[in-house]
Amino acid sequence: MTLAILFILFFCELFSAASQIFFKKVADQNGLHHPLIHIKDYVHFAAGTLKHPLAWAGLGIMILSTILWLMALSMGDLSLIFPLGSIQYILVLVGSKFFLSEKIDTLRLLGTVLIMSGIIVITIS
Repeated sequence: MTLAILFILFFCELFSAASQIFFKKVADQNGLHHPLIHIKDYVHFAAGTLKHPLAWAGLGIMILSTILWLMALSMGDLSLIFPLGSIQYILVLVGSKFFLSEKIDTLRLLGTVLIMSGIIVITIS
């Protein structure tokens, strides 16, 4: 595994995590105050989402992440690169804490440590 692949993967997963945080902010601001029961509820939610600049920013960042992902795939083995994509779980956990003010309990933290351990084992193998 070259340093270039790790660099590309890190930014790929960073952009992917950022897009998820943007999407969550849009979903929270779009606000579902009642369940989606009728088709008009879904249309209203979709229209509100498409009007939100963060939704478009999230989509743009997701496209950039996909391009970086394809670059990484072209440079290495899928069986190694795919598990390294799990770093996104860690980045989303940290981003959720700092940008969405979500609470991180002990079990989530333990799960993230287990994911990090798996990433380390795969990387050094």
